[in-house]
Amino acid sequence: MKPPVVPSPPLSLEARVGQPLALALPALRSAGQVWQAPPLPPGCTLREPPGPPPAAQTGGVVDQCFELCFSDPGECALTFTLRRPWRPEVLALQPVRVRVTR
Repeated sequence: MKPPVVPSPPLSLEARVGQPLALALPALRSAGQVWQAPPLPPGCTLREPPGPPPAAQTGGVVDQCFELCFSDPGECALTFTLRRPWRPEVLALQPVRVRVTR
C-alpha cells in the first residue's frame, strides 16, 4: 500500500479584483506529470497560458503556469493536484490560499 500524499506547505498569495494573478508550479511534463486545477469558487476564473516549447521540457522540471482572476474580494483556498492524467494516483498536493482585495 502506498503512503498517503502529504500536501506541500500552502502558498499564501494576494490578488486584486479584476487583476490576473500568476501562479507557477514546478511540473515534470516530460514524464506526464501535470498540475490539475481544483473546482473554482464562484467569481474565480482560471486560464492556463501555453507552456514552453516541447524542446524546453525535455527531461527536466518546467513551471506550469496558471492565471487566476477574481471578481469579488474575499479569501479562498484551492488545492492543485499533480498527477499523470491517465492514472488515478495523486503524486503531490499544493494548497494555495488567496486573499483578494479591491
